[in-house]
Amino acid sequence: MKQYSIYVLKCSDNSLYTSSSLEEKDDFLQRHNSGNGEPYTKGRLPVTLFWEHKGIEDKWVASSVAFAIRKLYNYQKFRLFKGDIEILDYVLSEGNKKGPIRVKNFENYLKSIEGRDG
Repeated sequence: MKQYSIYVLKCSDNSLYTSSSLEEKDDFLQRHNSGNGEPYTKGRLPVTLFWEHKGIEDKWVASSVAFAIRKLYNYQKFRLFKGDIEILDYVLSEGNKKGPIRVKNFENYLKSIEGRDG
């Protein structure tokens, strides 16, 4: 069965780009660094792999998880990348809803964790 991965790329301007893909890590990186990736990364080459989460079987779950990560504030992303289980549980639960994130609920969640230390 096909499995999707969530990839977070660090661009040359230190911004982060998040996407889901069926591609293997090396193929995903090569495609983006060759200029055949998304428009966001084309102007920010080279990119490096910053974080990945593998083994998602459903396309919509993978897309929803990637969207949830994109909506995090940078400090929350870094907490996620350092292994913050609470934030990981949240983005995975958003993905498991198999649909677009309800932004109102997401914003309430972000407000609830905003003051916590990382």
